[in-house]
Amino acid sequence: MSWEREIGKQPTRKGCLGLLAICLVVLAVFAGLWSVTIVSPGTVGVVVRFGRVHDVFYPGLHFRVPIADGITTLRTVRLTYETSDHPEESQADYADNPVDTSSSDGQRVDIRYTIRFYLDPSKAKWIVQNFNLEEDLVERVVKADSRSFARNEGRGFTAFQLYSGDVFEYQDSLAKRLAPIFEENGMVLDEVLIRSIGFDEDYIIAVENKQIAQETVKTRKHEAEQAEQEAQRMINLAYGEAQSRIEKAKGDAEAIRIRADAEAYAVEVRADAEAEAIRVKGAKLQDYPSIIQLETVQSLRDPNSTFKVLVLPQDDILQLLNLTGVAGIE
Repeated sequence: MSWEREIGKQPTRKGCLGLLAICLVVLAVFAGLWSVTIVSPGTVGVVVRFGRVHDVFYPGLHFRVPIADGITTLRTVRLTYETSDHPEESQADYADNPVDTSSSDGQRVDIRYTIRFYLDPSKAKWIVQNFNLEEDLVERVVKADSRSFARNEGRGFTAFQLYSGDVFEYQDSLAKRLAPIFEENGMVLDEVLIRSIGFDEDYIIAVENKQIAQETVKTRKHEAEQAEQEAQRMINLAYGEAQSRIEKAKGDAEAIRIRADAEAYAVEVRADAEAEAIRVKGAKLQDYPSIIQLETVQSLRDPNSTFKVLVLPQDDILQLLNLTGVAGIE
């Protein structure tokens, strides 16, 4: 009959149970796979169970309750926020346009800086509870606060200070402002770098002209100092030469004085000898050897003298001394 044939086509109870078992196995496999979570190095997983922050999974294998638990991943590696003229070409994690501000003396400047920071893993639950995602934290704190303080801190410096090297003071000032704010929001500020500061072209030309003028003044001053040193050197040299001539003149004068004293003494000796000879009549020349010595010395000193032989009395014997060949005597 037809109704018997229809009953025969319906699945048996045993077949239904088998199909149900297969479905349960498949669901169990999927549930098992879904309950396993692997957290990668450099990240943490914040467990959100039924909309509430429940736990934090650190790198490794973890189990969660399927359907009930959701995982929000936060990176704990160092991240970079950077402002540049071409943010689309930047290799930073978060790129943005330069910050425009004005110096204390009214010059417009563009600030290009880099901030390196990382999320504190111990505050991951607080971050998700208050910001949900890493991108929200960066947008609302890193970007907003750094741009605001970069603009405001820049107004405390003159354009020349920012141009000439006090940029490091500005950099430190910005870092001190941002560090406690980052800490309050679950981050650690690693470094603030002011890469460059842009100025109007007219201001750059004016500063360069001023620096050229200052360098010219320095050069002229240096040249004047060198000329002064050279003049002093010439004065010292002239003084030294003058002193040398003075000393030589003193030496010549002393020699003249000594020679005059010697000649005066010779004249005195000769006068005494002659007086003695007059007094003692009949005295012989050999009795006054000092006169002989005087005559001899004077003859030797006279370049025109023809004195050849010297007679020296010794023990009443006249000795002859041939002076031919002696230096200065021919």
